[in-house]
Amino acid sequence: MSSRVAARVTVVRVVTAAGLALAVTAGAADLRVNVEAGALHDSNLNRARGGNERSDQALFVEAAVAKSAPLGASAGIVGRVGLRLRAQRTYDALNQAALVGRLAWRWQPTPGFTAPTLEAALHGEALRHADSALRDGAIVAASVGASQHLTDRLRLATHFTAERRFADTTGVFDLRTWRAAVAVDWRASDRVTVYGSATWLDGDHVIGLRTGAAPGYAPGWFRTAAPDTAFDRGADRFTAYRVDARSLIGEIGVNVPLDAQQSLDLSVMRIDTRAEAGPTYGVWQVRGSWIRGF
Repeated sequence: MSSRVAARVTVVRVVTAAGLALAVTAGAADLRVNVEAGALHDSNLNRARGGNERSDQALFVEAAVAKSAPLGASAGIVGRVGLRLRAQRTYDALNQAALVGRLAWRWQPTPGFTAPTLEAALHGEALRHADSALRDGAIVAASVGASQHLTDRLRLATHFTAERRFADTTGVFDLRTWRAAVAVDWRASDRVTVYGSATWLDGDHVIGLRTGAAPGYAPGWFRTAAPDTAFDRGADRFTAYRVDARSLIGEIGVNVPLDAQQSLDLSVMRIDTRAEAGPTYGVWQVRGSWIRGF
Protein backbone atom coordinates (compact mmCIF):
# COMPACT_ATOMS: atom_id res chain seq x y z
CA MET A 1 0.00 0.00 0.00
CA SER A 2 1.46 3.41 -0.98
CA SER A 3 1.94 6.13 1.65
CA ARG A 4 -0.73 8.29 0.01
CA VAL A 5 -3.29 5.49 0.05
CA ALA A 6 -2.31 4.66 3.62
CA ALA A 7 -2.85 8.30 4.58
CA ARG A 8 -6.33 8.34 3.08
CA VAL A 9 -7.13 5.07 4.86
CA THR A 10 -5.88 6.54 8.14
CA VAL A 11 -8.01 9.65 7.73
CA VAL A 12 -11.03 7.49 6.97
CA ARG A 13 -10.30 5.46 10.10
CA VAL A 14 -9.98 8.55 12.30
CA VAL A 15 -13.18 10.08 10.90
CA THR A 16 -14.97 6.73 11.17
CA ALA A 17 -13.78 6.21 14.74
CA ALA A 18 -14.91 9.71 15.66
CA GLY A 19 -18.24 9.03 13.96
CA LEU A 20 -18.62 5.73 15.82
CA ALA A 21 -17.89 7.54 19.06
CA LEU A 22 -20.80 9.85 18.22
CA ALA A 23 -23.06 6.93 17.37
CA VAL A 24 -22.36 4.48 20.16
CA THR A 25 -22.61 7.08 22.92
CA ALA A 26 -26.26 7.86 22.22
CA GLY A 27 -27.81 8.69 25.54
CA ALA A 28 -24.45 9.11 27.28
CA ALA A 29 -24.24 12.82 26.51
CA ASP A 30 -26.03 15.38 24.42
CA LEU A 31 -24.93 15.72 20.84
CA ARG A 32 -23.27 19.11 20.32
CA VAL A 33 -23.46 20.89 16.97
CA ASN A 34 -21.30 23.94 16.25
CA VAL A 35 -21.29 26.23 13.24
CA GLU A 36 -18.64 28.90 12.64
CA ALA A 37 -18.70 31.38 9.76
CA GLY A 38 -16.41 34.31 9.14
CA ALA A 39 -13.71 36.05 7.14
CA LEU A 40 -9.94 36.29 7.31
CA HIS A 41 -7.13 38.34 5.85
CA ASP A 42 -3.72 36.78 5.16
CA SER A 43 -0.88 39.19 4.40
CA ASN A 44 1.40 36.55 2.85
CA LEU A 45 -0.66 33.68 1.51
CA ASN A 46 2.23 32.06 -0.39
CA ARG A 47 4.68 32.43 2.51
CA ALA A 48 7.33 34.41 0.64
CA ARG A 49 9.47 37.53 0.85
CA GLY A 50 11.38 39.97 -1.32
CA GLY A 51 8.39 41.31 -3.27
CA ASN A 52 6.97 37.83 -3.91
CA GLU A 53 4.30 38.12 -1.20
CA ARG A 54 0.67 37.71 -2.25
CA SER A 55 -2.08 38.73 0.18
CA ASP A 56 -5.71 37.67 0.01
CA GLN A 57 -8.97 37.50 1.90
CA ALA A 58 -11.26 34.53 2.34
CA LEU A 59 -14.68 33.56 3.61
CA PHE A 60 -15.04 30.32 5.56
CA VAL A 61 -17.68 28.17 7.21
CA GLU A 62 -17.31 25.06 9.33
CA ALA A 63 -19.98 22.78 10.74
CA ALA A 64 -19.15 20.04 13.22
CA VAL A 65 -20.87 17.56 15.50
CA ALA A 66 -19.26 16.34 18.71
CA LYS A 67 -20.11 14.01 21.52
CA SER A 68 -18.46 12.85 24.71
CA ALA A 69 -18.88 9.71 26.78
CA PRO A 70 -17.45 8.68 30.16
CA LEU A 71 -14.97 5.82 30.53
CA GLY A 72 -15.16 5.29 34.24
CA ALA A 73 -15.19 7.93 36.96
CA SER A 74 -12.20 9.98 35.80
CA ALA A 75 -11.82 9.46 32.03
CA GLY A 76 -13.79 9.85 28.83
CA ILE A 77 -13.66 10.09 25.06
CA VAL A 78 -14.70 12.90 22.75
CA GLY A 79 -15.44 12.37 19.05
CA ARG A 80 -15.82 15.19 16.55
CA VAL A 81 -16.58 15.18 12.80
CA GLY A 82 -16.84 18.29 10.67
CA LEU A 83 -16.82 19.83 7.21
CA ARG A 84 -14.85 23.01 6.48
CA LEU A 85 -15.27 25.18 3.37
CA ARG A 86 -13.15 28.19 2.38
CA ALA A 87 -13.47 30.55 -0.58
CA GLN A 88 -10.61 32.90 -1.53
CA ARG A 89 -11.33 36.35 -2.90
CA THR A 90 -8.50 36.51 -5.47
CA TYR A 91 -6.67 33.18 -5.62
CA ASP A 92 -9.76 31.03 -6.09
CA ALA A 93 -7.73 28.00 -7.18
CA LEU A 94 -7.10 27.62 -3.44
CA ASN A 95 -10.80 27.34 -2.56
CA GLN A 96 -10.86 24.41 -0.17
CA ALA A 97 -13.15 21.69 1.16
CA ALA A 98 -11.96 19.57 4.08
CA LEU A 99 -13.48 16.64 5.92
CA VAL A 100 -12.18 16.70 9.49
CA GLY A 101 -12.26 14.11 12.26
CA ARG A 102 -10.85 14.06 15.79
CA LEU A 103 -10.94 11.44 18.54
CA ALA A 104 -9.61 12.34 21.98
CA TRP A 105 -9.19 10.48 25.27
CA ARG A 106 -9.20 12.62 28.40
CA TRP A 107 -8.26 11.69 31.95
CA GLN A 108 -8.36 13.68 35.16
CA PRO A 109 -6.19 11.75 37.65
CA THR A 110 -7.37 13.85 40.60
CA PRO A 111 -10.96 15.10 40.77
CA GLY A 112 -11.59 18.79 41.22
CA PHE A 113 -12.22 21.94 39.22
CA THR A 114 -8.60 23.10 39.38
CA ALA A 115 -7.08 19.62 38.88
CA PRO A 116 -5.22 19.06 35.59
CA THR A 117 -6.76 17.09 32.72
CA LEU A 118 -4.56 15.00 30.41
CA GLU A 119 -5.41 14.30 26.77
CA ALA A 120 -4.22 12.08 23.92
CA ALA A 121 -5.80 12.63 20.49
CA LEU A 122 -5.79 11.56 16.85
CA HIS A 123 -6.70 14.02 14.11
CA GLY A 124 -7.35 13.50 10.39
CA GLU A 125 -8.23 15.70 7.42
CA ALA A 126 -9.00 14.97 3.78
CA LEU A 127 -8.28 18.05 1.62
CA ARG A 128 -9.52 19.05 -1.81
CA HIS A 129 -8.90 22.33 -3.65
CA ALA A 130 -10.68 23.95 -6.58
CA ASP A 131 -7.67 23.96 -8.92
CA SER A 132 -4.49 23.15 -7.00
CA ALA A 133 -3.87 19.43 -7.24
CA LEU A 134 -0.45 19.63 -5.60
CA ARG A 135 -2.23 20.66 -2.34
CA ASP A 136 -4.84 17.89 -2.44
CA GLY A 137 -4.22 15.07 -0.01
CA ALA A 138 -4.57 14.19 3.64
CA ILE A 139 -3.29 15.19 7.08
CA VAL A 140 -2.87 12.86 10.04
CA ALA A 141 -1.68 14.00 13.45
CA ALA A 142 -1.22 12.68 16.97
CA SER A 143 -1.02 14.88 20.05
CA VAL A 144 -0.66 14.76 23.81
CA GLY A 145 -1.47 17.61 26.11
CA ALA A 146 -2.67 18.89 29.47
CA SER A 147 -4.99 21.65 30.64
CA GLN A 148 -5.84 23.14 34.00
CA HIS A 149 -8.10 25.79 35.48
CA LEU A 150 -5.80 27.89 37.62
CA THR A 151 -8.77 29.92 38.87
CA ASP A 152 -12.44 30.16 37.93
CA ARG A 153 -11.41 32.73 35.29
CA LEU A 154 -8.00 31.54 34.11
CA ARG A 155 -7.24 28.34 32.19
CA LEU A 156 -3.85 27.13 30.95
CA ALA A 157 -3.26 24.44 28.29
CA THR A 158 -0.24 22.96 26.57
CA HIS A 159 0.20 20.29 23.91
CA PHE A 160 2.75 18.57 21.69
CA THR A 161 1.74 17.47 18.18
CA ALA A 162 3.42 15.37 15.48
CA GLU A 163 1.85 15.87 12.05
CA ARG A 164 2.23 14.21 8.67
CA ARG A 165 0.74 15.63 5.48
CA PHE A 166 0.49 13.50 2.33
CA ALA A 167 0.13 15.04 -1.14
CA ASP A 168 -1.72 13.30 -3.95
CA THR A 169 0.66 14.69 -6.62
CA THR A 170 4.35 15.76 -6.51
CA GLY A 171 6.19 15.74 -3.21
CA VAL A 172 6.09 19.43 -2.34
CA PHE A 173 3.26 19.10 0.18
CA ASP A 174 4.53 15.83 1.64
CA LEU A 175 5.30 17.42 5.01
CA ARG A 176 6.54 16.26 8.37
CA THR A 177 6.27 18.72 11.26
CA TRP A 178 6.04 18.85 15.03
CA ARG A 179 4.80 21.62 17.23
CA ALA A 180 4.74 22.59 20.89
CA ALA A 181 2.19 25.11 22.10
CA VAL A 182 0.93 26.83 25.21
CA ALA A 183 -2.41 28.63 25.41
CA VAL A 184 -4.20 30.79 27.97
CA ASP A 185 -7.89 31.67 28.30
CA TRP A 186 -8.85 34.52 30.61
CA ARG A 187 -12.47 35.33 31.34
CA ALA A 188 -11.98 39.04 31.87
CA SER A 189 -15.67 39.57 32.63
CA ASP A 190 -18.98 37.84 32.16
CA ARG A 191 -19.10 39.38 28.68
CA VAL A 192 -15.52 39.03 27.44
CA THR A 193 -12.97 36.20 27.23
CA VAL A 194 -9.43 37.04 26.12
CA TYR A 195 -7.21 34.23 24.83
CA GLY A 196 -3.70 33.86 23.51
CA SER A 197 -1.22 31.22 22.44
CA ALA A 198 2.41 30.73 21.48
CA THR A 199 3.51 27.87 19.20
CA TRP A 200 6.90 26.59 18.06
CA LEU A 201 6.67 24.76 14.72
CA ASP A 202 9.61 22.77 13.34
CA GLY A 203 9.97 20.79 10.11
CA ASP A 204 8.82 21.07 6.51
CA HIS A 205 7.35 24.35 5.22
CA VAL A 206 6.23 25.36 1.73
CA ILE A 207 7.01 28.77 0.24
CA GLY A 208 6.00 30.19 -3.12
CA LEU A 209 8.25 32.45 -5.19
CA ARG A 210 8.10 33.84 -8.70
CA THR A 211 9.94 31.33 -10.87
CA GLY A 212 13.60 32.28 -10.95
CA ALA A 213 13.25 34.76 -8.07
CA ALA A 214 15.42 32.97 -5.51
CA PRO A 215 18.83 34.69 -5.76
CA GLY A 216 21.46 34.52 -3.05
CA TYR A 217 20.28 31.39 -1.25
CA ALA A 218 22.74 28.64 -0.39
CA PRO A 219 22.94 25.63 -2.74
CA GLY A 220 20.45 22.96 -1.76
CA TRP A 221 18.24 25.44 0.12
CA PHE A 222 15.08 23.56 -0.88
CA ARG A 223 14.23 19.86 -0.79
CA THR A 224 11.86 19.67 -3.74
CA ALA A 225 9.92 22.05 -5.99
CA ALA A 226 7.06 22.14 -8.49
CA PRO A 227 5.17 24.77 -10.53
CA ASP A 228 2.42 26.42 -8.49
CA THR A 229 -0.17 27.70 -10.94
CA ALA A 230 -2.51 28.83 -8.14
CA PHE A 231 -0.58 32.13 -7.92
CA ASP A 232 0.12 32.67 -11.64
CA ARG A 233 -1.12 36.05 -12.84
CA GLY A 234 -0.26 37.68 -16.16
CA ALA A 235 3.37 37.00 -17.01
CA ASP A 236 4.24 35.94 -13.44
CA ARG A 237 4.78 32.24 -12.92
CA PHE A 238 5.23 30.78 -9.44
CA THR A 239 7.11 27.80 -8.04
CA ALA A 240 6.40 26.08 -4.72
CA TYR A 241 9.44 24.98 -2.70
CA ARG A 242 9.53 22.61 0.27
CA VAL A 243 12.10 23.79 2.80
CA ASP A 244 13.28 22.90 6.29
CA ALA A 245 12.28 25.76 8.58
CA ARG A 246 11.11 26.83 12.01
CA SER A 247 8.23 29.13 12.86
CA LEU A 248 7.25 31.05 15.96
CA ILE A 249 3.49 31.67 15.96
CA GLY A 250 1.69 34.02 18.32
CA GLU A 251 -2.05 34.64 18.52
CA ILE A 252 -4.26 36.86 20.63
CA GLY A 253 -8.02 37.06 20.44
CA VAL A 254 -11.24 38.03 22.14
CA ASN A 255 -14.56 36.21 22.34
CA VAL A 256 -17.77 38.04 23.16
CA PRO A 257 -20.96 36.05 23.85
CA LEU A 258 -24.17 37.34 22.31
CA ASP A 259 -26.34 34.91 24.28
CA ALA A 260 -26.08 31.40 25.70
CA GLN A 261 -25.51 29.85 22.25
CA GLN A 262 -23.85 32.53 20.10
CA SER A 263 -20.62 34.52 20.22
CA LEU A 264 -18.43 36.76 18.13
CA ASP A 265 -14.71 36.04 17.88
CA LEU A 266 -11.85 38.25 16.66
CA SER A 267 -8.17 37.27 16.60
CA VAL A 268 -4.81 38.40 15.25
CA MET A 269 -1.98 35.97 14.48
CA ARG A 270 1.67 36.62 13.70
CA ILE A 271 3.93 34.00 12.07
CA ASP A 272 7.71 34.48 11.85
CA THR A 273 9.57 31.81 9.89
CA ARG A 274 13.25 31.20 9.24
CA ALA A 275 14.30 28.59 6.70
CA GLU A 276 17.43 26.52 7.28
CA ALA A 277 19.20 27.85 4.18
CA GLY A 278 16.57 29.91 2.38
CA PRO A 279 14.42 32.95 3.03
CA THR A 280 12.83 34.26 6.20
CA TYR A 281 9.33 35.67 6.07
CA GLY A 282 6.52 37.04 8.21
CA VAL A 283 2.75 36.69 8.06
CA TRP A 284 -0.12 38.60 9.63
CA GLN A 285 -3.54 36.97 9.83
CA VAL A 286 -6.68 38.73 11.02
CA ARG A 287 -9.76 36.61 11.55
CA GLY A 288 -13.32 37.38 12.60
CA SER A 289 -16.20 34.93 12.98
CA TRP A 290 -19.66 34.20 14.32
CA ILE A 291 -20.01 31.00 16.33
CA ARG A 292 -23.29 29.23 17.08
CA GLY A 293 -23.87 26.15 19.18
CA PHE A 294 -26.96 23.96 19.02
